[in-house]
Amino acid sequence: MGITDFVSKAKEVGELAGDQVSGWLNDYKKATKTIEPLGFNVGKFTIGMGVLPEVHTTLSGKVANIKKEQVDQLMKDNQDSSSTVTLLKGLLLAKKVSDHLEGRLEGVTLHVTLGIPPGVTVELH
Repeated sequence: MGITDFVSKAKEVGELAGDQVSGWLNDYKKATKTIEPLGFNVGKFTIGMGVLPEVHTTLSGKVANIKKEQVDQLMKDNQDSSSTVTLLKGLLLAKKVSDHLEGRLEGVTLHVTLGIPPGVTVELH
């Protein structure tokens, strides 16, 4: 493979990665619009552009803002969006753990990875 072929292939991979990141960001935007009315805000935001691109971001808010009935309804209303449902499940997990610890931890941050594989980590503080 000559240098011209290599550069061409690298450009193709870069374009595909850019398209993938754009799709993830559109999904995330929809999810955040659903969760922001619960008092959660987007925090830090980083993008890694390697062979497999990744987006890392956070959503933070108060455990007291998580109302199970409201979150259940949002999951039902957004069942076609796996990203939104996953984040909402993370909020329910945070609420369940906080209740178990008798409210000692009042804040929650969702650490979100948009990539292959995607992931959500729940942090209580």
